[in-house]
Amino acid sequence: MIKVAVFAGGQLADFSTGFDVYVGVDRGSLFLIENQLPLDLAVGDFDSVSQDELQLIKKQRKLLFRHVLKRMILILNLL
Repeated sequence: MIKVAVFAGGQLADFSTGFDVYVGVDRGSLFLIENQLPLDLAVGDFDSVSQDELQLIKKQRKLLFRHVLKRMILILNLL
């Protein structure tokens, strides 16, 4: 069984390690990088990080899904 950890920020002491896959959500992606944990997947609109931090996330991640809420709302309203 694959163990997946999803990080959205917080204190490292609040979380256990030893997972197979690490997912960062928004600022949680930066949290993983800063705490020298792997960033297998980065997800979010990343409006809580600076442009420099976003570039670091893009450089460190294996996969990136950037969700832009306003665009999704516009698309849903058109349906």
